[in-house]
Amino acid sequence: MTSSAAAKPAPPGNITSLLAHHAGRTPAATALIAGDERIDWATLEDRARRAARGLHDLGVRNGDRVALWLPNLPAYIVLYLACCRLGAIAVAVNTRFRSVEVADIVSRSGAVVLACAPGFRRIDFLEILAGIDPAALDRLKAVIAVDTPGAATPTTLPPAIERLRRVSYDDVVGVAPFDRVQGGADSGCNIFTTSGTTRAPKFVLHRQGAILAHSLRVARAFGYATPDMIGMGWLPFCGVYGFNVAVSTLAAGKPLVLFETFEPDEAVRAIATHKPTALFGSDDIVDRLLAAAPKGELAFPSVKFSSYAVFNNALADVIDRADARGLKLIGLYGMSEVQALFSRWRPEQPIDVRRVGGGMPVSPLAHARARDTETGELLPPGRSGEIEL
Repeated sequence: MTSSAAAKPAPPGNITSLLAHHAGRTPAATALIAGDERIDWATLEDRARRAARGLHDLGVRNGDRVALWLPNLPAYIVLYLACCRLGAIAVAVNTRFRSVEVADIVSRSGAVVLACAPGFRRIDFLEILAGIDPAALDRLKAVIAVDTPGAATPTTLPPAIERLRRVSYDDVVGVAPFDRVQGGADSGCNIFTTSGTTRAPKFVLHRQGAILAHSLRVARAFGYATPDMIGMGWLPFCGVYGFNVAVSTLAAGKPLVLFETFEPDEAVRAIATHKPTALFGSDDIVDRLLAAAPKGELAFPSVKFSSYAVFNNALADVIDRADARGLKLIGLYGMSEVQALFSRWRPEQPIDVRRVGGGMPVSPLAHARARDTETGELLPPGRSGEIEL
């Protein structure tokens, strides 16, 4: 296996050096857990190097965009790390998007490669692609097909990708390693989309230095340094919340358990097996976890707190039900523009404080203020206005 594990890694200054740091310090320690597969740090770095070569062979260069339209598979992490090595930009494409949205994101981003999982049993990627006008994907050069267990080989291809070069993920990582590092702290590495509540989603670009700095601060703020910390990766990586949880876990050098999709029974079994000390989710996820948890006084004895995002007003009482079962929920704040986990409350604070989004920023460099939308004047605490971060 070719790896930089034999060399003394430089202090992390970008995503690639972070990966080299962990591969050099603890090469045999587990980085990713996906079902029965365990991927150690040396293997993860080796696959990322090989994937970088595979993407480079497909024509991906510094500053190019690679659209990742994938569930939470190891391939998502590997291809993202490969983009960072090349100085390319990973474009997050939501797995819930339909034809119109996928075409819009891929086209407007100018992506030259699209990675998807056409055999994935829960999402019909080929059917969605069949609804796209080939002209909308005219800048694409290639499609990477990521295989999944039990996937069937498609017999027909949608017109939108018929003309494109098509390669398997196994072929992408089956080449010689790419040893050059072409992406640095100031290189763009992520494009996320905003919610698009008033118009088409806007693009938000983040650079490697910002992703890394925030991930390390999140790891400190949420106690990732504890020896038994392990991340539960059930939030979609295509969203900034799931992505930040995943990368913060890896930034701390801790294992990340991958879930292709969130299934309550599977999640409860994983919690019992791995005994995480912290969980991240939404009100809906917590509600479903509590329903699937074994009956008893404590729902999840190993978990000291769970950070949650509030999306469903009908589940406003979930924090009360969680507290009654020994699961402390803390509200969060974040968005694509400033990344998720921007701020949080603390587990020891009163429940009426913890139940709402907000809290204190995890970064000492972060500031927040509100401005009057009519006069433009800054407002004192307690007054409603347009938030500026």
